[in-house]
Amino acid sequence: MDVTLIGDVADRSGRGHKVTLKGNTTVGKGGARFDGQGDYATIKSFHYADNATFSIAFWMTKVQCANGVYEYVYSHGQKAKASITDLSNSNVNVYIGCEKKQGGWSSLGGSVIRFNLVGSGGTNQWPAQFDYPLHSAGNFDAITNKWMHVVLVVSPDRVLTYDDGKAVPDAQYGFFKYHSKKQKVANVAYPHPATLKKAFKSFTLTQDIILGGRSDLNKQRHFMGRLAGLLVSKQTLTAVQVGCIFKGGEEFLSAAVSS
Repeated sequence: MDVTLIGDVADRSGRGHKVTLKGNTTVGKGGARFDGQGDYATIKSFHYADNATFSIAFWMTKVQCANGVYEYVYSHGQKAKASITDLSNSNVNVYIGCEKKQGGWSSLGGSVIRFNLVGSGGTNQWPAQFDYPLHSAGNFDAITNKWMHVVLVVSPDRVLTYDDGKAVPDAQYGFFKYHSKKQKVANVAYPHPATLKKAFKSFTLTQDIILGGRSDLNKQRHFMGRLAGLLVSKQTLTAVQVGCIFKGGEEFLSAAVSS
């Protein structure tokens, strides 16, 4: 899937995936705009993660924090009403913990972007959860109105992320700081997402993809900001490919937003 969200919601991949806007979500030259509660977009589920090998990329920008603790940017799950930590609910979630709301209680401080992954297999499966900083503690203004490129690359035995075209080193990742020792052990991404302690086998993602909200459409979990350049692939993007996508998107966004 390849949707710019700049002026239209057309899927340029040729696969015909449809983005449906909900609430007061709008799409213009400044990307898809979400103003928090009630604003989101849906995409009918399709198979991209069956073998636990896939990539998700998008551009995002924020001006201010919403009222909720977490703001979900991308949410795709197996059960619409189940918790993202429920091991019977295979899911892929990318969300923000804003510094104004304790930064998702991350070990990092400041605002973070958090990733939560649960593969298929019910109680025999395991979670992977980790985050990286969007800015230094006390410096939210550093990301205000700034477009950021976020990339998640998943393989069965490792998870990589890229921030503005550059790989995030393992040393920069943080974790929910109130997890018990047992929960830390269960988290296969702790302490090194790039070397999972146990491999994923597959993901069973059957609900609609939700942009700008969580799968259960919880009113306190909506995103406030803008999105653009959504890419969902069955392939694991390489560092070179990520760099090319970042450079191309940066040039396109700059031209589109300023036009």
